Amino acid sequence: MKISILLKRWTESRLFQRFSLAMILAASILIGLETFDSLYSQAQSFFKVADKIILGWFVIEILMKMLSYGSKPHRFFLCGWNVFDFLIVAVSICPAASPAFAAFRLLRVFRVLRLISGIPDLQLLVGALLKSLPSMGYVGLLLFLIVYVYGVLGTHLFRATDPSHFGNLGISLLSLFQVITLEGWTEIFRPLFNIHGWLAALYFLSFILLGTMILLNLLIGVVLRSMEQVQADLAEKQPVTGLDQEIEGLVKMTQLIQDKLQRLKSQQIN
Repeated sequence: MKISILLKRWTESRLFQRFSLAMILAASILIGLETFDSLYSQAQSFFKVADKIILGWFVIEILMKMLSYGSKPHRFFLCGWNVFDFLIVAVSICPAASPAFAAFRLLRVFRVLRLISGIPDLQLLVGALLKSLPSMGYVGLLLFLIVYVYGVLGTHLFRATDPSHFGNLGISLLSLFQVITLEGWTEIFRPLFNIHGWLAALYFLSFILLGTMILLNLLIGVVLRSMEQVQADLAEKQPVTGLDQEIEGLVKMTQLIQDKLQRLKSQQIN
């Protein structure tokens, strides 16, 4: 059996994937522990050795996956997630190339992002977010138009009363972005309500209803629809594995054996 076939089976096995995921988690924890100066100074040698072991495994993993394609290792880069993993590992190797690149050791934090490619559910979520970007762009444009209209209205209505929040269009837009987050919006609303009464109440409540309740829920709906589309695409593109084919063959053989047994029984009865 060819080495590429063995590597293909090994890299696609559940044991290999779980071990890779464990190494990614270990790298993530290690990077977090290094932020504690007292701990790092006491076990600096351990951190260095562990970092080399993890980086070595990442390099071996990439090489094994590339060699699993046999005479066409370039096919490894046809998968976007493989390119993603390759770039992260390449960035991790850069600091070791020369002492002049010691500052780039901070880039090792991107190893944590390999969890995305290691967990299928995260891949699905990221794929849905990327697929929803065009629709989210239109929702964002609608949100900006609403904020712009309310910014102009707020500047004309409340500029004289509250110049610190509605002195000009730029300040009004910043104030409305604070309101749309629902963080401290009452501090802006209450002084204006005491002066302008229900006019200020109608202005703020209608803006919050449109900007927060409706448009943000619309964004959530766009993401959920994209997730359903990505799941449907994966279901259509998912190939039938060799194990599935073997199971189908066994089922067919079992059915044939049962048919023959039934025929033999019927012949004996006759």
